[in-house]
Amino acid sequence: MPAIDSDLLPAPSQTYRFSLEPAYNALYSIMLLDRIDELSGLGEWVERTAVQLGAAGRHRNRLVMNGLHFAVIPERSFPSFWSYLEYMASVDPVIVRDRLTHKLWSAYPHAPVAGAPPPPQQPNDMLASLDSYIGFLQNYWDGCDIDMELESEAYSYLIDPPRMQRLIVNHLRGIWEEGLSSEWERIRPLLQESVDASRRINLSDLRPAEAIQRVVGQAPAGKWEAILSQTEQIVFVPSAHIGPYVGKFFHHGVMTLIGGMHLPTGMLHGGSALSRSDLLVRLGALTDDTRLRILALLVEQGELCAPEIMVKLDLSQSAVSRHLRQIGAAGYVSERWHDGSKCYQLNRERIGDTLAALERFFGEQRNGRD
Repeated sequence: MPAIDSDLLPAPSQTYRFSLEPAYNALYSIMLLDRIDELSGLGEWVERTAVQLGAAGRHRNRLVMNGLHFAVIPERSFPSFWSYLEYMASVDPVIVRDRLTHKLWSAYPHAPVAGAPPPPQQPNDMLASLDSYIGFLQNYWDGCDIDMELESEAYSYLIDPPRMQRLIVNHLRGIWEEGLSSEWERIRPLLQESVDASRRINLSDLRPAEAIQRVVGQAPAGKWEAILSQTEQIVFVPSAHIGPYVGKFFHHGVMTLIGGMHLPTGMLHGGSALSRSDLLVRLGALTDDTRLRILALLVEQGELCAPEIMVKLDLSQSAVSRHLRQIGAAGYVSERWHDGSKCYQLNRERIGDTLAALERFFGEQRNGRD
C-alpha cells in the first residue's frame, strides 16, 4: 500500500529571472524575418528588413537561421550582439559545426520511423554523405517536414566548416550593420525599462507553467510541457519585434523565453515601460480592418469556424489563419476543434482587461505629473 502522502507535489524547484539578453534578442528578431508570410503583427523593423533583403537575402537568412540553426544559436549569454559576432568569428569552425551535430543528436528522439535504418553511432557520422544526413533528419524528427533543397544546401556548408563560419558571420554582421544596430539602440531603453519593471513580479511560489502564464499572458501547451519537465531555470526576455507571440531557446536546462512582457492582472502599477510594452502588443492586434471585422463577426455570431469566416469576409485560408493567429495570440479569441475545423469565440474578458490596462496606463501618467 502506498504511503498516505505519496501523491504530494514537490515545491517548485525552478528559478526565474528577467534579462535583456542582447544576443538571443537580436537572433530571434533575425529569425522572424523568415516568418512574415505566416505571422502578422510582427515589429515594423521585421517587415521593413524582410522587404529590403529581397528574395536572395531571405533565402540566405533561411539557410543560416533554419538550415544551420544549431550552429548559430549560442550556448551562453553575451553582453552584446557584437561580442557574440566576435566570438563566432574567432572560434574554431569545427567547434561550431560540432555544436550543430551534437544538438541535432540530443534534440531528436531516438525512435525512428518504421523501417528506418539504425542511427549513426556518433553525431558526426550523420555527415558521412548527403543521403545519410537527409535520412537522419527524415527518420529521427517525428512529424517534421524536411525542406530537402534547404537541408541539402546546409549540408554543403556543414562538410566545410570554415565556409560555414564565413557564411554565418558575414550574414549576421551584414544585418547588424545595415540596420539592426541602430534599431537596437532605439528599442533598448524601453526593453531595459521593461526588464526592470518585470522584476517586481513575484514568481517565487509558481510552477513553470504558472510563471509563464503570469509573465507573457499565455499558457504553455503541447511540446512546451515536455520541455518544461527538463527546465531548471526560465529566463524571460522582452522583444520589441515578436508581437503577441512567444518564442523559446532551450539549452542545458535553461529555457529562454522571448516575448512581449505582460502586465499581470492585479498588478496595478507595473511601471510605465511595462505598461507600454503590454499595450503595444494588445493594441497592435487591433490595428487592422480585417481583424476588427473578424472580431465584429464573432460579436454578432457568437462562434464561427475558420471556413465560415473565410466565406463571410471573402478571404483566403492563409489570410484568415494569419489574422486569427495574431488575435488569438493576443488573447482576444478562444478556440476549439469542431468537426475537423477550428472554431472561435470572442474573449470578452480580454477585451475588458485591455480597456482596464489603458485606464491604468493613463492613470500612471496622471499620477506621474502630480
